[in-house]
Amino acid sequence: MVEYVFKPIGYVERGFPRPGEPEKDRYETRYDFIGVVRIYDEYVDGLRSLEEYSHIILIYVFHEQREARLRVS
Repeated sequence: MVEYVFKPIGYVERGFPRPGEPEKDRYETRYDFIGVVRIYDEYVDGLRSLEEYSHIILIYVFHEQREARLRVS
């Protein structure tokens, strides 16, 4: 078995509201939402020219999720 270890290079400062928190803004779809991701200073140089790309992939850990459900109904 292979084990992968991830080290965070930043954090989501503004994301979707947490369960139980009031939604500040309403969005028509989840794709209308704009979040804010903060990158730690030591990794900023590695993201130089990022604005030249149309998309990036964020790997996010749901670290506050207490229940594991494979299916949401």
